[in-house]
Amino acid sequence: MLTISSSLDLVERYMVWLYPDWLAKARTGSLLLKLDIVPVGHRSHLIKRLTEVSKADRESYRGQLRSVLHDTIGTINSHVIQERISIGLQVNRLKMLRFWGLIILLTFFALSPLATDLSKIRGWPSETISELVKLPWWLYPWLNALAMMALGAVGGFLSGLLQVQHTSITFTKYLENILKLELRPIVGALVSLILYALLSWQVLPGITINNIGSYFLIAFLSGFSERYFLQLLKTDPEKTNAQTDEAELTDKQSRQE
Repeated sequence: MLTISSSLDLVERYMVWLYPDWLAKARTGSLLLKLDIVPVGHRSHLIKRLTEVSKADRESYRGQLRSVLHDTIGTINSHVIQERISIGLQVNRLKMLRFWGLIILLTFFALSPLATDLSKIRGWPSETISELVKLPWWLYPWLNALAMMALGAVGGFLSGLLQVQHTSITFTKYLENILKLELRPIVGALVSLILYALLSWQVLPGITINNIGSYFLIAFLSGFSERYFLQLLKTDPEKTNAQTDEAELTDKQSRQE
């Protein structure tokens, strides 16, 4: 696709030299409308050159108009190609994150009993359901983890659904946004499973779980909001960086004194 796009770019640019004068002048107006994709620094220079040659009665030198059109078309096409390459790379990266996210989620789910304080998760609804359908007792930890994952995934999907309702989408961004929407339930399930394991040990500062329903609420909220998850862990990157910079500045001042 890259080779084909480059070949079509060359064809479009060299076709300019075959235009009659009236067609070359008419092409300047359409190119001015396409310059929105070009960065502001290059755009202002091209707009100035196109405007000057389109308003001039005669060319300053032979081929001036077609030379400006040639450069403008090449600049526009190069930015279009770069944008499409960036979108393709982003889509591939999101697909890789989706694949490895699922692998890590399933692995953590399988090993979740090893990271959970099983003595603190008694009396869950899974035990009642298991007794009714005669499931073995050793399935309780996985059923509890599955419930946490489901609530986190629902929270992540609902967050993405509410965001999609109030945004518009273009054809080029469609696949990228679909992959981002698919990642939200995976991230929500993984985050809720992490909090489930940590909360069972009562190791998060300032948080003590005395009600089973609190697990379900925290799992849903952590899947719904990334900020809520970071707030629970007390690892907000901006605050951490600010505190680190302040500590370094204080240390330097004390050394100078």
